[in-house]
This record gives sequence, structure tokens and C-alpha cells, in this order.
Amino acid sequence: MAERQQTWRAIFFQAAGLYLLSRIVYIAVGLMIAVLVRGTPAFGGSLPFNQPWHLLLFQLVYTSDSAFYHSIAIHGYRHVQFNTRAQYNWAFFPLYPYLARWTRDLIGLRIVDNGFLWSQASMLAFLVLIGRVVDQKRGSDLAFLTMTLAAFSPLTPYFTAYRAAALFLALSMAVFYFLEQEAWGFAVLAGSLASLARPVGILLAVPYLFAIWHHSRTWPLKILRALAAAGFGVGFVVVGFIDWRFTGNPLAFLAIQTAWNRKTAIPFASAIRWLGHLNITAQGGWSFPALAILASLLAILTVIYLARQGTDYWPGAAYILITVLLANASNSFEGIPRFIAELPPVYIAFAMWTDRTPRRKLLMLVVLGALFAGYAALWALGVHAVQN
Repeated sequence: MAERQQTWRAIFFQAAGLYLLSRIVYIAVGLMIAVLVRGTPAFGGSLPFNQPWHLLLFQLVYTSDSAFYHSIAIHGYRHVQFNTRAQYNWAFFPLYPYLARWTRDLIGLRIVDNGFLWSQASMLAFLVLIGRVVDQKRGSDLAFLTMTLAAFSPLTPYFTAYRAAALFLALSMAVFYFLEQEAWGFAVLAGSLASLARPVGILLAVPYLFAIWHHSRTWPLKILRALAAAGFGVGFVVVGFIDWRFTGNPLAFLAIQTAWNRKTAIPFASAIRWLGHLNITAQGGWSFPALAILASLLAILTVIYLARQGTDYWPGAAYILITVLLANASNSFEGIPRFIAELPPVYIAFAMWTDRTPRRKLLMLVVLGALFAGYAALWALGVHAVQN
């Protein structure tokens, strides 16, 4: 525990400054790309760059899965007998779109605007929470570095967009914050909400159970608190009920994945197959296999690094490992980088490793800046492989 801790207010202002700076840079990169290619078709996208400026800006925040979240917010889940002939919105969980819908009447903004504001507020909350946790454990310098790495994550466009990513990231970080405080009930509550935001929210039960095992002193308490981990499955129960009511199939949110040609496979089997048939993109241009494999490799190295830092970091290491294994247990590379970018312990581990020497800090900032600019540029160009 650090001897001196910053106040919540101090951390908030640091997080807010980093958040604003990163978003200004992101918008600047997006507009620069728009200027350079204005008047030409968008590569891999649906919006040509000869559109009005406000539509070019809109494309930065409303892409790909945004349409599914918007359809849920406007019309609810599609009411039709289950089938996989089309890509229905059953695969998407309800918390984010319904928050956008419920706040529409409260503050008088359009649903898309509400969703965009929820994403921005969620990302700021995530930065504050991760800064607070690291500040308590390792001090203010490392807390600021962690917030910097998180604010300038290469997948910043994904967390800025009209999607559930930033909300899920904030709720996931809330789970880890409450685990640090040994506030088990609040951790389960945050995990339950996370499970309503994204299906992978159920995996937060893994760090919760690790923390229970490590901190609870007696078996009766361990067993009682472990049983509460069922709360992390609330999202599956709720969506299962919704799908049963509207489609007749309570597992429609899983089965509809076949419409995206996604099938379960042995972990990393798709990576092994790709090594025998190298190509830049896969799944019809919706994924970068090399990027997905690199992200998975870095995540596994992060697991090893965290595991060696002591038992306090085992819950985070276990969470990263189970996510990487399940993300790669598919015939598709789609979404793997964003699954890993949604893991709060990754940012803490990278900051801890980076903080060892000034040279590492400089190297990390240079690499991070290049990846940030590159990813933002590809996103602005409408490349599907980075927008999924």
C-alpha cells in the first residue's frame, strides 16, 4: 500500500485531462484522414469520403455493431421465430442500448447522442477507477502512467464509439476496485451489470472467485461468498428469457453466431491454420489475423508477468487467461483485439512493466503513439477489420 494517496478529486482531474487530450488527438487524426482522402471511396467501409463533414465525424462514432445497439434501443429485440438466415440483434446484450433509450426522455437528447455520452462518461469513470486502484497499491506516479496508457489505448476509437465497450470496461474496473476493497456484494453487483452489458461479463466471476479464495479466512465464508458468484450470470439469464420470449429459443444469443459463420474450435486452432495459409485479412475482411495473434501473445505474456508479481495479482492474471483462451476458441479472429483491450489488468501490467526504466517508458510511449495513430487512421478509413 502506498504511503501517500491522492484524493479522488486529484485523480479525477488527471483522468479528465488525459481523456480530453486523447480524444482531441483521435478526432484530429480522423479529420486529417478525411482531408487526405476526401472525394474517394472509403476503403472497406460503407460511407464514401465525399460526404458532408458532419457525416464524416459521425462515421467515427457510429460503425459496424452500432446499428445493432441502435435497433435494440429503438425497436427492442427482433420478434421472429428463431432462424440464422439473417444477422438479427439477438447476440447483443441490453444494458447499453436500454440506458440510451431510458435517458432519452430524461435529458431530451436523441438515442444516439445519449449512447455516445454514456460511452464518454463510462470511459472517464474507468480511468478514474483504475487510477485509484493503482494509486492505492503502487503510488501516484504509476497511477498516472496507467491512466495514460489506458487513455491512449490503440483501440480508443472502439471505446469512443456508440457501442457497449466503454460501459463494460468501466463496470469491469468497478469489479476490480471493489475486490481491492473486499466489498464482495458491490463487486457482484458491478459484475451483474457488466454481464448485462456484454456476454463476456460472466468471466468476471473468475477473478472474483480467486479473490474470495485468497482473502476469505474460513471455509464457510469462502463457500457463501463463492455462491454469490452466480450473480455474474445474470446477463445470460435475462437475455435467455428475452430470447425465449421473442424467438422461442433461449439460447438464440449464442446460436445466432452461426449467421456470422462463427463456430467453436480448440483454442488457437484458427491461429495454427492461419500460419499455414498467411493472408492479411480474414472473414471477408472483418479481421486482421496477425493483429489478433499478436494481441493474444502479448496477453499471455501479461498473464505470466502478473502471476510472478504475487498472489494479489492472480485474479487479474486468471481473468486475462480465461478471456484469451475463450476468445481464441473459435474459427474466427473477429473481436479478439477488443476482447483483450477490455481487460483492465492488462493496462496495470503494462504500466508496471513500463515503469521499470526511463528507456522502457520512452519505448512504450513511442510504440503506443504509433499504434494509436495507426488504428485511428484505419478506423477513419472505414476498415472493417479494426471496427469489429
